[in-house]
Amino acid sequence: MNLVNIASQYYRTTISIFLFIILSGSLVFNNIPKESSPDVNLPYIYVSLGLTGISPEDSEKLLIKPVEDEISNIEGKKEMTSTSYQSGGNILLEFNAGFDPDQALLDTREQVDRAKSDLPDDADEPKVSEVNISLFPILVVSISGDASEFLLKKISNDLKDKIQSLPNVLEVEIGGEREEQLDIIIDQNKIEAYGLNLNEILSFVRSNNQVVSAGNLDTGDGRFVIKIPGLYENLNDIFNTPIKVNDKKTIKFKDIASLKRTFKDPEKFARLNDQSAFTLEISKRIGANIVETVNQVRALVAEEQKSLPSKINITFSGDESINIKNMLGDLQNNVIFSILLVMSVVIIFLGIRSSLLVGLAVPGSFLSAILVLYTLGFTVNMVVLFGLILSVGLLVDGAVVVVEYAQRKIQEGMGLADAYIKAASRMSLPIIASTLTTIAVFVPLLFWPGTTGGFMKYIPITVISVLSSSLVMALIVVPIIGTQSNKIRNLFFFFFIPIILFGIINFITYSFLSKFQFDKYFNLGIKALASISIAFIIYKTFKFIKGRGFLQTISIPKISADEDEDLTDITKVGFFTKIYLFILKLCINHPLKIAVVAISLLIGIYAAYGKYGKGVIFFPSVEAENTKVIVYATGNLSVIEKDQLVRNVEQKNYPTSNSK
Repeated sequence: MNLVNIASQYYRTTISIFLFIILSGSLVFNNIPKESSPDVNLPYIYVSLGLTGISPEDSEKLLIKPVEDEISNIEGKKEMTSTSYQSGGNILLEFNAGFDPDQALLDTREQVDRAKSDLPDDADEPKVSEVNISLFPILVVSISGDASEFLLKKISNDLKDKIQSLPNVLEVEIGGEREEQLDIIIDQNKIEAYGLNLNEILSFVRSNNQVVSAGNLDTGDGRFVIKIPGLYENLNDIFNTPIKVNDKKTIKFKDIASLKRTFKDPEKFARLNDQSAFTLEISKRIGANIVETVNQVRALVAEEQKSLPSKINITFSGDESINIKNMLGDLQNNVIFSILLVMSVVIIFLGIRSSLLVGLAVPGSFLSAILVLYTLGFTVNMVVLFGLILSVGLLVDGAVVVVEYAQRKIQEGMGLADAYIKAASRMSLPIIASTLTTIAVFVPLLFWPGTTGGFMKYIPITVISVLSSSLVMALIVVPIIGTQSNKIRNLFFFFFIPIILFGIINFITYSFLSKFQFDKYFNLGIKALASISIAFIIYKTFKFIKGRGFLQTISIPKISADEDEDLTDITKVGFFTKIYLFILKLCINHPLKIAVVAISLLIGIYAAYGKYGKGVIFFPSVEAENTKVIVYATGNLSVIEKDQLVRNVEQKNYPTSNSK
């Protein structure tokens, strides 16, 4: 007894498993993490070095060279590229394919730590980081407006802390921020009146605002930690700090100087629509749902904006979730369109029942593949979606063959159940062979090496999962549901169709009903009632049309045993079959000529492409969604002069702005 017979005996279990796959697959597809690019370890590690004011030449000697000497012998290193510039430098390490990113990062940090002793004392702490696409910003929040820089900075930092507290957010970087500082404005006349000099004051400033370790005090009855307050916490601490003490008077900072709260000199500028702006670059955690993360950030920002002054503007840019939503929309459109096309073709040749059975194979195969991908820990990304779209036209072949053969046996007088079981048994080997042949084409892509292979491996895994699921659908699920199609017809009309209609109505009326403040359950009730009503109307219409005899499928001519043995008699078949048999008979009668033509075409196509082809490129040229303008200039320009050049470019490209 084969698997089809066992599944037929326990058809309730088989159908229940199919419904479970549909339901669980739908839930998983809704909750599976979605991102723009797959999480692939790029073979690069980045070392950043900094020292304020150092020239590019000195940076190469004092910063780059000591670190290069230490990290040059790291295991697995393929290439090392260094760049020195004003106030710093960086080193980019490229590793061989298949490297261990965690071990490479650990080894690089150890070697950089060894090189610290050879760096200048006032050099910044070296930063070692891996290059990971998943850590790139998924959303940029810009805060601008007609307000002081202090206010914009405070709002940006408060918003950063709240966004960073979200569970899916990994990091928030602030762009356009300058470090705050206090300017001490000393009154020269007061210094002379108190008998002080400038060097004493400078020495006093350097010796304060430091952590002082005072140790412990052991009294025999206990041990106490001695704390000496040395750090400034507010302006009053600085104002009231004594500078000079004598028998008559204590001179404090506020007696000789005034303090001004300001920022360090700018090194770069950030503007939005000609207004100074702060940007929050938000990165998600690896494996987090990008659409859900962006929605959480947008909701939080919208809630916080209610309490901000009206002059503060918050805008969003670089939203990666938009691409994901578009790709998901394209996938859903392709799936729905493919189901409609397949059902339309099958309705024309086999009838409504067959088209419905074939249509079940598409969502069943897709959702089964989604379950497999979720089990493997994959996310839905651009490459996975491409694999799903690619497999749309491949997964229905087996179901069409089984249903067509079953329909032929039914027309020959065989019972419904026997026809579908015989079709699954008789066509199992051809369908398995055809599916495995297609799968074999994608298997070599699993072993594609390098970074490109890390991206592209998702395509064969996705296609293999879909085709394997379609094999199960074609040989088990579709035949079993076909054997019980008479029993579940009413279930289809009053269960499946209302669910489908509910989804369509919910999608169509979402934007319309969102304008009205209806109760959530009231909305669901209205949509459910409308779905059931429409399903009932469809059912009655179907019964009326069928009763009138308007719904007649094209009958496939019954072929007797004698006719089956003599298909070359083209007078006994239809028009299209006549054409096919004529061409087939012509080819069979001239095998040598056909072989020569086939080989000539094979060689000729390669030769023609080699001579007239456009060549090979890695990525096709597509229209860019964003434009980046880079301004180059000669000479040692200050940051103010650079800003003025950029303003001139802004004015030429956006003449409606207020740049001057």
